[in-house]
Amino acid sequence: MCGVHPDYFARAFRTWFGAAVGAYVRRLRLDWAADRLARTEVPIVEIALDAGFADQSHFTRAFRHQVGVTPGDYRRTIRQ
Repeated sequence: MCGVHPDYFARAFRTWFGAAVGAYVRRLRLDWAADRLARTEVPIVEIALDAGFADQSHFTRAFRHQVGVTPGDYRRTIRQ
C-alpha cells in the first residue's frame, strides 16, 4: 500500500515516531480512552470496547501499563 517493503516501513516508522506501529496505535487508543474517562460517565467496559480492546481486563492491563493506574482509579483521580 505504501510502495515499500513492510520491514523497511516498520524500521522507518520506529525511527520517526520512536515506537513500533502497534505500540503507537495502542498509545493513541489509550489516550483517546483516557480522554473519555475524564470527560464522560460512559462505563469503562464500553470505553474499552469502543477503543478496540477485546474486553475490559485487556484494556485495564494496557491502561495500567501506560498510565500507571487502573482506568477506574484514573477516573476518580482526574475528577477530584
